[in-house]
Amino acid sequence: MHQAAHSTIGNREIGFVILRGWSSFDLSGIEFLMATFEQVRQIVGDVLQLGDRTAQLQPDTALLGNIPEFDSMAVVSVITALEDQLGILVEDDDITGETFETLGNLTEFVQTKL
Repeated sequence: MHQAAHSTIGNREIGFVILRGWSSFDLSGIEFLMATFEQVRQIVGDVLQLGDRTAQLQPDTALLGNIPEFDSMAVVSVITALEDQLGILVEDDDITGETFETLGNLTEFVQTKL
């Protein structure tokens, strides 16, 4: 027996299933995703020197073509900072325009490297 349920975390609604009377669920994956997003957002903000504007960056925030500071040199700097601060390795073949389309895309990319 299972029952679908939902909850709201921040501005996002999440769904989960209650199985065989269990009424709790593991948030560690969500906490990991949020921590990774916060880390990526902070790294992008630091590299681009956005200051207070960093807090305004959301997963759907467009990067390339939207943030004037986010040019081709910034892409290289962001990749280097992500590698240094998160301990990941980004190969040249891994980088696509889609990766840097939004902050959410960049976060998803980083999660595949962790």
